Amino acid sequence: MTIARIETQPNFPQGDITDHNAAMIEILLQDSSFVERAHECSETHVLLYKLVHHALKQYGIANNFPLANHLAFSHGAAAYETMATLVRPIAPRYDHFQTAGQAASIADLLHDGANATMLFVDARDRFVSEQPLAAETIKLASKLYDIALPEDYILLGAAIERQLEMDVLDGVGYNV
Repeated sequence: MTIARIETQPNFPQGDITDHNAAMIEILLQDSSFVERAHECSETHVLLYKLVHHALKQYGIANNFPLANHLAFSHGAAAYETMATLVRPIAPRYDHFQTAGQAASIADLLHDGANATMLFVDARDRFVSEQPLAAETIKLASKLYDIALPEDYILLGAAIERQLEMDVLDGVGYNV
């Protein structure tokens, strides 16, 4: 008997996930209790995830998202955090000052509708083009999730989490 394991990918999110990891993670992301536990673990160890996910939740509340859209947005962020935790089991150590500043800038930017929309569209397009397997895995797994959620909002939630992590890695700031 062979037990399949997820391959470690320490360069994530700069690189896409492998085909093997995509198949494994798609199965795991269908289990809502697993996603919730992995998501909580990731936010405990990576401050960036906790702050950005909170900003995204507040964005959904401030913009009166219908409940399904709000849940989908949050689920996409949680799915990305879970994926990152699975392929990169050693939590990245980002500078807390830079992380807090990034999250505060993003929170402010999200209150500017036009700029927020551009940020979301750009993040989604980059995610789909730079990490097609990761994006497709989150979309496919979400179709089989416990409840039906709008796929476009799931992808946006995951994409914005990824983009902000990439920006911290690249030292990019936001002018608001």
